[in-house]
Amino acid sequence: MLWLSLILLLPLTAQATWQQAAEDDGIVLEVQEIEGSPYENIRVTGQSSADAASFARVWWGDARDTSAHSAVTKREVLVDRADERIVYDIIEMPIGTDRDYVLHVKKRVFSDSGTIALYFITIDDPRKPVDPRYVRMRIKASVVFTPLPGGGSRFVYNIFTDIKGKFPTFFVKGAQRRSALSFAKEMRRRSIEAN
Repeated sequence: MLWLSLILLLPLTAQATWQQAAEDDGIVLEVQEIEGSPYENIRVTGQSSADAASFARVWWGDARDTSAHSAVTKREVLVDRADERIVYDIIEMPIGTDRDYVLHVKKRVFSDSGTIALYFITIDDPRKPVDPRYVRMRIKASVVFTPLPGGGSRFVYNIFTDIKGKFPTFFVKGAQRRSALSFAKEMRRRSIEAN
């Protein structure tokens, strides 16, 4: 439960206000600088004609499916329950050493409002100790799906990723922004098709 508390505080740990960095097809990407970090919080906000439950179901998807994550070259599902997952991913980097992580995902349904939230955080797991062939990344993220009064849903996707290692900040920030925006757009497209 501690990690859930920490992830809910994610936007509060930054020192700056949110700044809009992009907008594409009604989806807004904002960034927030973090004091002492070369990386930034990213927030992607938009709407879908799919209801919140359908959108969350698409985002949750099949634990083995990495088709929306083109950089994931290998995935092992360690835990797959209705409201919890633990996956191990290897990420192919365009330059430098490939990355890996163990990601713990929790799903929470707020039945009184119809809101559904997914929380993501990297963890240490004895089943997947640090492998010297990879650099272990850190991720903290959440996505919240809220029903809209006239139908459809609104989503807010927050993510912070520390890829570790020495990369030019402009390169990393640009890649992370593009990745977050394209991933959100793809999930919205899939939610509309599935609805």
